[in-house]
Amino acid sequence: TGDPMNPTTLIYTTILLLACSYMEVTVATGKLSVHYEYFNTQGLKESGSRCEQSSSNRCDPKFEICLRYENSNSLFNCSSPGVVSPQIITSRYLNDDNVVFQSSFKGASSITNPVVYATDNQFDGKFEIVMVAIDDDGSGPDQYIDTVLIELTVANASSTSLTFQGLRNDTPSEAAISFSFTCDTDYYGSLCTVYCLAQDDTSGHYTR
Repeated sequence: TGDPMNPTTLIYTTILLLACSYMEVTVATGKLSVHYEYFNTQGLKESGSRCEQSSSNRCDPKFEICLRYENSNSLFNCSSPGVVSPQIITSRYLNDDNVVFQSSFKGASSITNPVVYATDNQFDGKFEIVMVAIDDDGSGPDQYIDTVLIELTVANASSTSLTFQGLRNDTPSEAAISFSFTCDTDYYGSLCTVYCLAQDDTSGHYTR
């Protein structure tokens, strides 16, 4: 066995301890938390006409909302690859052009707002959100309202709402979101890919 006080042994031991307590991981372990709101102030459908003929009535929107980490080549729906759980499909919001989703979603009450998405090894800090709004009168065919496509990176994280316009040509609707990105315990770095375990034993001495 080598002399524990030998400089070479000390250097090797130091390197080994650093490698054990500070290492890169291949699976990101973070949480992306997104808060959603939706505004169709003019009460319009995609065609530019109102959802309801009477000005006192409003649209009855239902929503499909999804987040994905992969580039979808601008597919404006939630059927493309890379969609992350949970995917939100709501029931209709009766007579409500501007929808503040409160702490949960109609028809999907088990999903809270803000919605928490776990990152994985596909996550490079970029993500897309698709929000599709459909008018559901309860009878007759559904009528398309608008789609909002949002492209962001974790560097844009904001506790105040960011507003994005929909794809409809005539007075597009808007989505307002705020979001945060946090690392799980013992994970660090801009994408939570660095694992650093607090320890105080024969393998090393490090605490948060």
